[in-house]
Amino acid sequence: MNLAVSPIADSVRVQLDLHLDRMRESLGFNHVFVARVAGGERRVEALSPGSGPEWDVLRAEALTLCRVDDCPVTCAAARLAPGLFAGQFAGPVPDTTAREATPAAFGVPVLLSNGALYGVLGGRRKRGGLSGFDVAAKLADFALLITVGLDLLHAEETARQKTRGMVQDVIRGRRFHPVFQPVRDVETGDVIYAEGLTRLEEAVGSGIAGLLTAAHGVGLGVDLELAFARAVLAAPRAPGPVAVNLSEATLRTRAFDAFLMEVGAQPLIVELTEHAPVSDYSALSRVVNRMRKRGVKLAIDDAGAGFTSLRHIIDLKPDILKIDASLSARIDVDGDAVALIQFLQNYCDETGTLLVIEGIEREDQVDALRGIGVRYLQGYHVGLPERQTGLAGE
Repeated sequence: MNLAVSPIADSVRVQLDLHLDRMRESLGFNHVFVARVAGGERRVEALSPGSGPEWDVLRAEALTLCRVDDCPVTCAAARLAPGLFAGQFAGPVPDTTAREATPAAFGVPVLLSNGALYGVLGGRRKRGGLSGFDVAAKLADFALLITVGLDLLHAEETARQKTRGMVQDVIRGRRFHPVFQPVRDVETGDVIYAEGLTRLEEAVGSGIAGLLTAAHGVGLGVDLELAFARAVLAAPRAPGPVAVNLSEATLRTRAFDAFLMEVGAQPLIVELTEHAPVSDYSALSRVVNRMRKRGVKLAIDDAGAGFTSLRHIIDLKPDILKIDASLSARIDVDGDAVALIQFLQNYCDETGTLLVIEGIEREDQVDALRGIGVRYLQGYHVGLPERQTGLAGE
């Protein structure tokens, strides 16, 4: 299943904003906007840009205007083509002409290429010159020119709605289950903690990474991550610490604070994953401090891959540093890899940080790591992800 939402829509909105600004200047409008109104929606998709205190007032007016059922711009468009707007109002098209003073409101319908109503184009006009008929005609001409752009916006919105529905179905239907993969001390054979991972039902038709990316793209990433985390904590398992994977975006929400309250005294580790670079280390550090006061530890996941950087280690001071499989894969054949992990092990020994090496799939890797003092390993060779896992002496 393709869950991607096209980034083209952002470019379309930028171009529409610029075209609207030229129209605002040439026709003498206070502001011009394109609003989505079909299906009872009231949402500005593009708005003529500007700056300064006066523009802030006009912008706020435009954003508020389009949302109300008796928006004079929408009503002006509906009076031109009442058949297109059937069902878009609770009753008849409101008659706003009696209260439309200077600046007057103008609006025309805008359609998709298949002839279906998309919304309205218009705004408030601050000066005369052209007749009302000529203004409406020029707006109508522009409405024809932007059809292709609106088709793209409509396709994006349709894709977003489909993705939102699918993610919500995964959450509400619990179409996933947790599995647990041990992190093992190879000197003693003990499992020091288990990482809670998530597996989706096959019918979902997506992988975890793709689903999370799509969910964050439509504003449901936090909900999905915390649904996975709650399932991990609720699943039957042997006593002992368990880790859940959460992103910075989730950690910096009130929903995460509520999640911490639910955790209570359970021994928990949060493995920080990344869908994007950390945007605010100071804010994230404050979250980590609150976590630690509740006894929750921080692990930096996949160090050496993606956006993970040395600044994570210096600024966040993790309790656990996990080295990505891309570095451990050649530890038994590459002297440079050995030197790098030895350096990290020395750092962890000095700071009291636990170093965990991920991606262990061969005994030769285990031997190479034990030779430089690394004890804590994770991977298929030392423990498979399972529905339930033991901890001590597994």
